[in-house]
Amino acid sequence: MNTKKWIIAVIVVILLSAAGIYLANKKQAPAPASNNNPISNNRQVKEKSNGTVVTYNAKFTLPKGFPEAFYIEPDAQPLKTYSKDVNGMNEVLYEYLSKKTVADNYKEFKAIFAAQGWTLANSIQPGADSKSAQLSATKGKDTAIAALQVFPGSTGKVDVVLKFRFAK
Repeated sequence: MNTKKWIIAVIVVILLSAAGIYLANKKQAPAPASNNNPISNNRQVKEKSNGTVVTYNAKFTLPKGFPEAFYIEPDAQPLKTYSKDVNGMNEVLYEYLSKKTVADNYKEFKAIFAAQGWTLANSIQPGADSKSAQLSATKGKDTAIAALQVFPGSTGKVDVVLKFRFAK
């Protein structure tokens, strides 16, 4: 694997980690549910002045701009979602607890990325040496990047984090 792909993969992992830590430390404030998304209800939302929308412990709301082809587990337990502007790109994140295994999630998402025309830039498959998995992908020349992290959660379920950045 060439150095450029490794650098992209490391940057994506750092961004995902930083976003997770940042959002975990933010206080949540309840707000009324929106009825403009057919799968949104019973959610707590905090909309910040910079346009970031964070949803915690919701039945579910896809963040604005999230590619619906990647919404594959309707009975999953959502942990957080957001959509925000980052350096002129739209960034969306969806994190949830899955009933599927790390390996099953990785395999299914890898196939979806390929079917949706994404080019895999880097991947770490689950195996004997790793209980987690991750992959990063690109689509178009500097127009979209994606990252997937899958790892055992503390509740016995699998934590799945999907993050996308799209050019506006």
